[in-house]
Amino acid sequence: MSLRTLSSHLRMAAQANRITKSNLILPAATAWMRSYSTVRKFTKDHEWIQVTKDGVTTFGITHYGQGKYGDILMVEFLPVDKDVKRGDVIGFIENHKSAPDIMAPVSGRILRLNESLTMTPSVLNSAPETEGWIGQIQMSAGAEKELEEFLEEHEYKRMCDQQDEGWRMATDKYRSKTK
Repeated sequence: MSLRTLSSHLRMAAQANRITKSNLILPAATAWMRSYSTVRKFTKDHEWIQVTKDGVTTFGITHYGQGKYGDILMVEFLPVDKDVKRGDVIGFIENHKSAPDIMAPVSGRILRLNESLTMTPSVLNSAPETEGWIGQIQMSAGAEKELEEFLEEHEYKRMCDQQDEGWRMATDKYRSKTK
């Protein structure tokens, strides 16, 4: 079954109230998150967040961000079903260079973390904005204010282009000095 067909079936079943978010499997969760998302924003640290109408956020790292990490070797999470504030550490990602923290993008209660990433961390490299989602948080009252600091997609793309241009200029300058 193709992802498009699966997504269509999920939408129909959800409309008939035959399924809920909690009983969806990983590919289905990806289809559900795309079908029902209302807002998608980005951070300057290359994270994405989708917010549904009921205040449930799904988040992960962007394709651009995973490229900066390189090959991801390991993902570990702290316990689920706990209240967090924006910026609290909820796990970490290990790559060849470092082990950056995974931080809560918004304040609220952790509903679910993508435990499949602990078994197959490479999914963060191959599909960071779909199957590689990191977690879901039910936003707490007032947390929608935190979303105001996030970037719209066009702003995020512009920032990435500027970073790429800065890197190219620095690389060219370095290369000209070493000739």
